[in-house]
Amino acid sequence: MENLKKIVNDAWENKEQINQNSDESILNSINQIIENLDQGKLRVAEKIDGSWTTHQYIKKAIMLSFRVHGMEALSGPYSSWFDKAHLLKGKTAGWTKEEFEKAGFRMVPNTPVRKGSFIAKNVVL
Repeated sequence: MENLKKIVNDAWENKEQINQNSDESILNSINQIIENLDQGKLRVAEKIDGSWTTHQYIKKAIMLSFRVHGMEALSGPYSSWFDKAHLLKGKTAGWTKEEFEKAGFRMVPNTPVRKGSFIAKNVVL
């Protein structure tokens, strides 16, 4: 984890130069953090010893992810969107009934959930 922190913090110092063609270690670190957020393994903020702590490197990784992915037009059954598609279509796009049952949450129609958003069991969106 310390290596991820260092890579992200170093990339943040040069954020204006970060894009889809950046060093693979930067892109992989950003994607790994987003994936860990998605699975609930990481949190941007959490209560530690009774006080809230914001993990700045995670926040920076999220912001950097917006720099490395472009905007896309997305269509759904009830609406269309123009957003950073890498996060929006990544959470439940193409999921089957079994995958929703395994995840344990209910999602009503037209509810976009970005990749990197952990949804706990028994949640209704």
